[in-house]
Amino acid sequence: MAFAHHKVQQTALFGRTVSRRDVSGFGVSERLYKPSLVIPHHEHELASLNVVLAGGYDERYGTRSRECHQGMVVLHPEGEHHAEVHHAVPVRMLAVEISAPRLKELRQLSPVLMQPADFEAGSIGRLAGRLSWELRHCDAASALAIEAIILEMLAESCRHAVRATQGVPIWVERAHEFLHAHFAECVTIEQIAAVADVHPAHLSRVFRKVYRCTIGEYQRRLRLESTRDPLVRGARSLADIASQAGFADQSHFSRLFVAAFGMTPSAYRRMHRRR
Repeated sequence: MAFAHHKVQQTALFGRTVSRRDVSGFGVSERLYKPSLVIPHHEHELASLNVVLAGGYDERYGTRSRECHQGMVVLHPEGEHHAEVHHAVPVRMLAVEISAPRLKELRQLSPVLMQPADFEAGSIGRLAGRLSWELRHCDAASALAIEAIILEMLAESCRHAVRATQGVPIWVERAHEFLHAHFAECVTIEQIAAVADVHPAHLSRVFRKVYRCTIGEYQRRLRLESTRDPLVRGARSLADIASQAGFADQSHFSRLFVAAFGMTPSAYRRMHRRR
């Protein structure tokens, strides 16, 4: 999908701010977004750590994309370009924005928020629950508690990011790149394993661990993602778009599209052309 680009100030949000608190160079807020919201390409001046509390959305950042779901942590470095298409359910997000001076201090200790990252919330999810509670129940100790929780969340995020960097073998990256280049083709696990130079069973097991989905599910996501631009920007038929993306037929494409985005391809085309 083609998006216009906007530079977004921290206060110009696309969602509704339910609660907010500024503490020691951190801006903490809980936000609510309407279903099926489309947020165009934009950038935030400040780095941020975000926890998806409810709902889900698809995001493009740089040349990559990811599906953000409930229980996921998403790290945005300062000035990162990204765009979002929300699923057909409300999205609730806990966001921690980090001022430039505070970020500089943190980077003297660790390379936190130097690049985009995402991972399952785990212990950070539990910390996010505590942080959300502190936002709603302010007392004399809240500021200290909020700062302490945020620092703990950032420390855990740094550990996750380091583990992710160290834990992805080069051969998994080769398989990943091959899938992106050939997602519309009928490739087999054996073919991908040959490119990666590992056994198919080992490839399947490690790929699922790294990307939190099977190879088939990942390929399906790439195919569905590739249909968005032609649906909105062109006049090609749904059957042609489905075939070009590698789907067996239009009905198969439509069923998977509805399951992923909560609406038919035709409805998606009409909605975004109106926008």
